[in-house]
Amino acid sequence: MFWFLIIFISISLSSDNEPGSSASDLAIEQTSSLHHDLQPNEILFLKNQNSWLLKLLIISLVLLVILWFFSFYLVRIKRNWKYREQLKKSKETEVELKSLLKIHEEKLSRQKIEYDLSKAELDKSRKRYQNLVDELHEGMVIVDKDERIQFVNKTGQKIYGRSEKELVGHCVGEFTDSLEFNEILNQTELRKNGTSSKYESIVNRPNGERRIVKISASPIFENKKYQGSVGVFIDVTDQKRNETFQELIFNISNAVNTSTDMDELYKKIHKDLGVVIDTTNFYIALYDKKTNMISAPYYVDVIKKVKPEPQMMGNGLTAYVIHTGKSLFLTVEKRDQLVLEGKIGAADWKSKIWLGVPLKIQDEVIGALAVQSYISADTFSQKDLWILEFISDQIAIAISKKRAEQALTDSEQFNRAIIENSPLAISARDNKGRLLIANKAWMKIWNKSEADLEDDYRAREQFQFNERDDYLEEYRNNIREIYQNGGEIYIPELRIGKRQPSAVKKWISQYFYALKNEKSDVDKVIIITEDITQRKISEEKIKASLIEKEILLKEVHHRVKNNMQVISSMLNLQSNYIKDTKALSLFKDSQNRVKSMALIHEKLYQSKNFEQIEFGQYITVLINYLFRSFNVTGNQIKTHIDSEAVMLDITKAIPCGLILNELVSNSLKHAFPNNREGNIHLEFKKINSNFEIRYEDDGIGLPPDFDFKNTDSLGMQIVNALIKQLHGDITFVVDQGTEFRLKFPEKTEI
Repeated sequence: MFWFLIIFISISLSSDNEPGSSASDLAIEQTSSLHHDLQPNEILFLKNQNSWLLKLLIISLVLLVILWFFSFYLVRIKRNWKYREQLKKSKETEVELKSLLKIHEEKLSRQKIEYDLSKAELDKSRKRYQNLVDELHEGMVIVDKDERIQFVNKTGQKIYGRSEKELVGHCVGEFTDSLEFNEILNQTELRKNGTSSKYESIVNRPNGERRIVKISASPIFENKKYQGSVGVFIDVTDQKRNETFQELIFNISNAVNTSTDMDELYKKIHKDLGVVIDTTNFYIALYDKKTNMISAPYYVDVIKKVKPEPQMMGNGLTAYVIHTGKSLFLTVEKRDQLVLEGKIGAADWKSKIWLGVPLKIQDEVIGALAVQSYISADTFSQKDLWILEFISDQIAIAISKKRAEQALTDSEQFNRAIIENSPLAISARDNKGRLLIANKAWMKIWNKSEADLEDDYRAREQFQFNERDDYLEEYRNNIREIYQNGGEIYIPELRIGKRQPSAVKKWISQYFYALKNEKSDVDKVIIITEDITQRKISEEKIKASLIEKEILLKEVHHRVKNNMQVISSMLNLQSNYIKDTKALSLFKDSQNRVKSMALIHEKLYQSKNFEQIEFGQYITVLINYLFRSFNVTGNQIKTHIDSEAVMLDITKAIPCGLILNELVSNSLKHAFPNNREGNIHLEFKKINSNFEIRYEDDGIGLPPDFDFKNTDSLGMQIVNALIKQLHGDITFVVDQGTEFRLKFPEKTEI
């Protein structure tokens, strides 16, 4: 750049010597042209003057440039010198730093060795402390001033049912109820004042289980400021539960004595058991082995609010527990499995979980106890089933004892009510003849009041009868024997007051029965007296009336039989004037029907009781009559009758006789055409509570498509109608002849 300026200046100076070549000359020329009055020497002077000015200006610029370059060079030199000085100092500093760094590294190395040794010793000490704390049987927890857990040992983790990661950094309020946490905060306020505290709280585990813990906590202070607490706690749930069980057992045992009835006992059991287990849905079922019935005397359920009626032992859950005698922890999966195996029946269950235990007295199952939940399967656990099993025996004993007491009380009240309100005169005397008890009927028979019993309350020396006992004179020795040695005697009829003109004459019956004590000595004699005066009067009236009714009933049956015989004879006479064969047959059928009913009444007035007939004899008489009516001999058609000695009343004998009349008449008219020979078989038997008739012939039979229940035949219509009247049924078989089987009940339910 410097050399470029020198060259530029040289060129400028050389160009100044050439006239008319510069810009200044051109300007002078232009000026002279404008001022024609200038002289040549003036013009030359102007040219020279402009040339030196320009040179001076250029020289000044060059000097300035040179000066700038020189100053720039000096600045660079100075900067380089400073840089070299700084570089020298940096190198010296680097040497010093390296020396210091080496010393520091050696010091750090020694400190690291000392730190590692201290850390190892500290870790060893901390491990020993951790092992010592973890092996404590008590839980230990350290919390900060905000009740956030800073440390918890393994025992504490087990009590909480959570890992260290799940606990540390969390507030203790997250693991308990709000009310319990408020109590913890109250205890914290005490510790802030420097006071240690002891209290009980609740820990909620992840599975919903609640554990009771007993806590002893002390405050932690730093610079006189409260920083937190350290607490030692133990799980007292089982201890509390055992105490509760003992209290529960005591309460249940005590409830037997304090309850007035079974309902009150059941309510107390429900309430006491609710302390240790959820009894929102709870019932007690009892099993009666004699009747095979299950009842639920106590039933509380949020969905099924109505107590179920007693029912037969079936295939339900309660029946399963009673039948197996084993406890049942029933989840939905277990229930489906039992249904699939056929051990319980399928039903519309709404419960999520069901627990049932048998109630046993020794080895005998007397019922079952059950709880269930409609909300969650986690409501109960196997521990709850164990609780029910543990307490079930005591509940069974309490129920059995109370039932026995209740039964005894009910029996006493029932017996007292029966005795007091019995129409029979009931009294009891001791072995000395002193009156012990006597009911209202006894007072009435003997016409006595309480004021008249002074003599009866006295002992009788050697059992002397008084004047009122004269009716027993002929039984004196028998009664004395009962009072002395025991036994019993029944005197069906006695007349009292027969020797006392002013006394009321009565007929009585008496029963004497001796009760012995544990030494087999007669302790008491029970005397049951019945006033049979009215019965004696009624018997006489009934005897007289019965004779009249027997005569009347016999006459009625006789007259009905005669009237039917007259009708039959009239039909027979009328038939002599009928020429139409079909009409004649109808008349004959009607005549036989009337005759079959007349035979019933004939048998009734010949019988002893006028109500029943021996039907086997009637069958024989009816068939013989029908054979004569149709002019059929026993050689052509043989009859085989197999009938038991069965008695039928008139309501069954008449329809049954008409049915046999139709069946035998059909066989005689249609089964054996052209004097064909054959057989008729008839069986009449009683099987269990039903009568069965089998009627069969070996005639030509009926068409295969014959429908005896839908036919125009009057005879078969009568048979079907009479079978319905008997509430029976009839079957028809066509196989080498015709067979009818009838079955109807001995007694018809109304």
